[in-house]
Amino acid sequence: MHLSFDHLVHFSPDPIKAQKELNEYGINVVKGGIHEKWGTFNTLAYFNLSYIEWLGLRDIALAQTVTDNDLIQQLVNEHTPVGHFGRFAFRTDDMIC
Repeated sequence: MHLSFDHLVHFSPDPIKAQKELNEYGINVVKGGIHEKWGTFNTLAYFNLSYIEWLGLRDIALAQTVTDNDLIQQLVNEHTPVGHFGRFAFRTDDMIC
């Protein structure tokens, strides 16, 4: 089985600030999306098929009510003013179910 890095989710207190700072270092970070259902938003940096996502809270009260998305629950439970890596994912071309 072949595994490749797919993406990394960084729990960020301020994805826009991260975008501005990394752009100054020549890393192209772009505005991502607003996730109305979850109270979150993100910025993204793509590296071919892989990417890094800076995920932040837009509406913490709404995010605290989310029960159907364990990533958002993890973000709420681990929210800090500094931020940290939350998750990473691999991709494969040979998955057995």
